[in-house]
Amino acid sequence: MKNIKFFRTGEIVRDIGIVNLYRILKNEDYNAVLKDNYLEINGINSRNFYRIIVENILFKIAIDGINIELTKEKKELINKDNINFENYKKFVDNSDYDDKTKKMIINKIESQYIPYLRNSGKFGANAGNVENFHNNFKKFLEIVFEEKSEEFLNNEYEKIETKCSICHNNYVYKYDITHKEEKKERKTSKYLYSFMGSENNMFNNYGQDLGSSICFECEFFNIMFLLYINENRNSELIYVESLKLMEFFNYKYNLISRELRNKGFLSSLSDYRNNRFKLYGIERDSNKGIIINLNSVLDINNMIKSLKIKAIIDSFYITSSTKKELYRLVDYKNYNIILKYFLANLIFQDEKEKSIDMIKTKNNVRIFLKFIKFLYGGDLEMSEEKIKYFEDNNKFRSSGYSLGKILNVESKKSIIYKLNNYLKTLNRKGLLEMIIHLLTVNSDAVLPKDLANSIMKSTENDLYYNVGLFIEGLLQPDNTNKKEENK
Repeated sequence: MKNIKFFRTGEIVRDIGIVNLYRILKNEDYNAVLKDNYLEINGINSRNFYRIIVENILFKIAIDGINIELTKEKKELINKDNINFENYKKFVDNSDYDDKTKKMIINKIESQYIPYLRNSGKFGANAGNVENFHNNFKKFLEIVFEEKSEEFLNNEYEKIETKCSICHNNYVYKYDITHKEEKKERKTSKYLYSFMGSENNMFNNYGQDLGSSICFECEFFNIMFLLYINENRNSELIYVESLKLMEFFNYKYNLISRELRNKGFLSSLSDYRNNRFKLYGIERDSNKGIIINLNSVLDINNMIKSLKIKAIIDSFYITSSTKKELYRLVDYKNYNIILKYFLANLIFQDEKEKSIDMIKTKNNVRIFLKFIKFLYGGDLEMSEEKIKYFEDNNKFRSSGYSLGKILNVESKKSIIYKLNNYLKTLNRKGLLEMIIHLLTVNSDAVLPKDLANSIMKSTENDLYYNVGLFIEGLLQPDNTNKKEENK
């Protein structure tokens, strides 16, 4: 088993493929070391890797596809924990599915090809049958893992004195791997490397038949790239000039809901402030396959800000689909639209109880205030003057708290509704009159200093913050047991 190094090229498909190979090998406890500019592996041969891909990765892809079909037919889904490549026939035989469904499950498992290459004549359905695909794939891996001599490769595939257009390191070959007796010439296309078009395209000097310009190794990493996209269902990719950082950021960035609350992760980003990141959007087309587009080039400070705002959004009580829309607004820096959305959904309505959920509303108010502070720079760049302003305005929270101790829950709900509606319409006069009335008729409540100017002459965001603090204070005391007559 040879010690092999695969080097970074600066091409996103190949480099993401290298990162995914590293992840696959580490998950299987093989010896793999990822450096900034290369991946080094040893202790694995083509036979072992073939089993990993076929019996693990492709098998899981097949089960995912089967569960989609079962969902359409409103049948019980397959629990992935109960089925594997060794027991799937027995599992299906012992299941309660009807004969037609059992046949469908077995057929999908045993006819799974490389994703996004289904029409390939080598690794897809156009290979003629699944057996041909597997034989071709085995031959392919023997080449990639350097188990065939140069003499054999030259005799079998005829080396051309041309370097690969992707890695600029390996030579390309005239003939391709095939299950057929006659030799088949390699043609540059999307079946060898993503975004290369059809086999009869005009990429090569407008119709001149120059054969393939893609080496076997880069073709392999294209497959690793496709497996990564299929498994992770990414909407975005991050490219940075380090394989280690790419591995770190792509897997962390796509675990937003779990990881971005981890302060250790956000603080670790500061180690890479001098790096620039390319952010690619991913689209899936039934005809063209995977399409990636460069959305933006980010420096690390902007990326930290983006991730922190997405963490704030993740803590707000809204649906998952809505969160994804707000994440997209973050990417386009439409922060004021996000703020307006928070304001419009500040009160969380319990659909079952048909009333306000006070705990979730309290959380949403807290996130609303946190986001306003972040718009002023947060802990990254807020001015000393603004920091003092926010500290001084805790008087609004204190006033709300003093009132909250007096009122019962139903009274609070009514007040919150009215204050929220005034805020949404920027009715400053209505807000001022209501707060003065509430605090003066309840003698134990505390009237904040400079109340009129804080309401009538403040900026829009400062108004949101001041009244938001008042609402947060109002919600703090838990007066669930207060009698209705205490309104």
